[in-house]
Amino acid sequence: MKIRPIESDRQTAPDHDDRMNTLSVLEGLEIDESNAHLRGDDTFNGPVGNRKCTDTPFLIAFAIGNVVLLGLSIYVFIIGDPDRLYRGFDFRADVCGIGKLDDRRFMYWPDPSNMDWSLCIHACPYYYMKNYYCIYDDYNTSVYLKEWGCWDAYESTSYGFYCIPTAKSDRENVIDELGKPMTQMKIASGDLVLSWDSILLGGVLSIVMGFLYLSLFRKAHVIKKIIIFSICLLAGLIGYFIYLWVEAANKIHKLYCESYGPASPDYCETSNYNFYIALAALSGFFGLLYLYQIYLKYRKFNVGINMIVLTCKPLHNIRELFFFPAMQIIVGLGIMMLLALVICWTFSTGTIVYYKNKNVPNGEANKIEFRQGEVAIFAYNALISAWWLSFMVDVGFFVLAGGVSTWYYSRQKDALYMPLWKSFKTCLRYHLGSIAFGSLARPFSVIPCWLIRPFDKMKLKAKDPMPKSTKFITDCCFCIKYYHKYLRFLTKYSYIYLSIFADPYFRSSKRSYYLMRRNYFRIGKPAAIGSFIISIVQYVITLSGLCLTMSLILLPDKTASGQLSIEIVSTAGPALFTFLISWFIGKSFAGALDISLNTVLLSAASDEEMFTREQRFAEKDLIDFMDGIGEEQNEFHREEKMGVRMEGRKLAWYEEDENILNEDQVYKKGDLPSRDHDVSGLRTTMNSPASILYVQTASSTVRNPVFMDEIVEESVEEDPNHQYVIGRQAKYVG
Repeated sequence: MKIRPIESDRQTAPDHDDRMNTLSVLEGLEIDESNAHLRGDDTFNGPVGNRKCTDTPFLIAFAIGNVVLLGLSIYVFIIGDPDRLYRGFDFRADVCGIGKLDDRRFMYWPDPSNMDWSLCIHACPYYYMKNYYCIYDDYNTSVYLKEWGCWDAYESTSYGFYCIPTAKSDRENVIDELGKPMTQMKIASGDLVLSWDSILLGGVLSIVMGFLYLSLFRKAHVIKKIIIFSICLLAGLIGYFIYLWVEAANKIHKLYCESYGPASPDYCETSNYNFYIALAALSGFFGLLYLYQIYLKYRKFNVGINMIVLTCKPLHNIRELFFFPAMQIIVGLGIMMLLALVICWTFSTGTIVYYKNKNVPNGEANKIEFRQGEVAIFAYNALISAWWLSFMVDVGFFVLAGGVSTWYYSRQKDALYMPLWKSFKTCLRYHLGSIAFGSLARPFSVIPCWLIRPFDKMKLKAKDPMPKSTKFITDCCFCIKYYHKYLRFLTKYSYIYLSIFADPYFRSSKRSYYLMRRNYFRIGKPAAIGSFIISIVQYVITLSGLCLTMSLILLPDKTASGQLSIEIVSTAGPALFTFLISWFIGKSFAGALDISLNTVLLSAASDEEMFTREQRFAEKDLIDFMDGIGEEQNEFHREEKMGVRMEGRKLAWYEEDENILNEDQVYKKGDLPSRDHDVSGLRTTMNSPASILYVQTASSTVRNPVFMDEIVEESVEEDPNHQYVIGRQAKYVG
């Protein structure tokens, strides 16, 4: 038998022997030690100093991955040619518009039925002219080799630096050639280079917006007004963002389907147009969904705003907290530029393939094609770049969490000396492995968690007996057990717990998860509301820069540097890169606010479990605010008289005065029996209201004893009819 006794405040916890005698009836019970309460001592005064390196294997894997990235980068820099990105080539594999072909910018297929060879020409023709294009000499392009043959000029339209014939069958052949995935990504990378000035201006706007928000959040009396203004601004930005995608769709439709001078195409390719319309629809759907979430949560914003006001105090006391996002952005954007350069250069590689065919000039031609090797290099570089992006964000989270937790656990909060610098050194010395682990695991867990959670809630809320259809669906979703065992623990609180207690990443993830679940009503729920409010700021910062970049590409005839907008055919490439830049900037600035909020609250939860009231580090206004939330929850429990049904037995009621659930069935926090365990005859004592769990059912019974780790905030927060709600009484503060 493996039993872990309950740990709570030192002044209220019963003797160890009494606890063991009380729990001895739970034969076969296993309690997850990660859900045990924290204990403090007189020597604890903040982030622990006795640390050791954590999750070293992941740091080694990250280092090996970057060594491979370095080798591949050197390789693509040697064989690549960035001039290939946004231009075509001729039958000798010479790039159009470069060097001896500098006046021949457009790629043209003289025989569209044979895509093995092409020429570079001055401009796309829109009249038919017989025997107009002849082969030019390799050294002097003004000299023509007529003995190699001449070809008719056909009506065509321009697509960037490519000429597309108007005849239906020929147009389909050329569009199919340009529509290959790697070719499309190559063109998008070239357009990214052409629109560098628009991307730069978008990034600058995001930085300005970030500093503006960070400055205004230092003034508590204007925070509510800022949030209201940000909601209105976000709604406007979402609408404008949808409009820009529609404009991008119209632009691509014009290039593919509308006339070029007197030349009118016989065939209209709509796949790219439909792609941009789909992006507009998705942007509208998710934008409206987010605005609807704001509408639903708005009545709770006062709690979140008050919590933000109380937890933004580190912005006043830690001076470098205001400038740290700027340093993070400078370093991060530098690394992002290098990674983007590597990826773009990868698209400029390709393999020069030699063709020997009687249908090409002089019977032979060269063509640049992408082989499996280039595709594999791109996929690897993209994966490592995504890891790097997540890694840079998470390093910032850890450093901020370490600095803010040092502030929280200090008795003299105005006398701190560079806590962020100390936290950064701790990160470099001990925990880069954990950050490498978390930055790889968290991004890949978001979508699986989003997909699995509805099935988990369906199983949790099912009546007894479970309907066959529900049982079939939940049984088929075998990933639920992996969600319960691993995925659900990977939250942003992991780095906060790691920065304070120095446990390895996954252990920190589990313990921080259970800690916030144990304090859901008083701390977890207000923290979630506060984080949601701060996410509005992040999206405003991100969309501001993104909309500016897209506007500068789509609306004027030329960009700021004089590049013709019509020659930038792919809006998606510059928009994607600008989104990543603006997202990183928004995450850096809004993350400083969000980490400050959640670090203070997780530290407060730890503080309450480790120390008595007079020993705690929390400031009085924060304690009073959380006590007020706890009193509201206690009043709710008293009014609702929550019913409990365990394993289909008789209904039992929560009794406030006696602190029991039922004379025969009483459980301590964290000590519920395992599934299918017979609970008849069980009787335990309760040492404080903090130990009480409840299960509320209005029309259904609980199929199995309920575990604390099965509590999800959606079931508590979003079930107005209380059909199946699991929760815990607001934490008792003695």
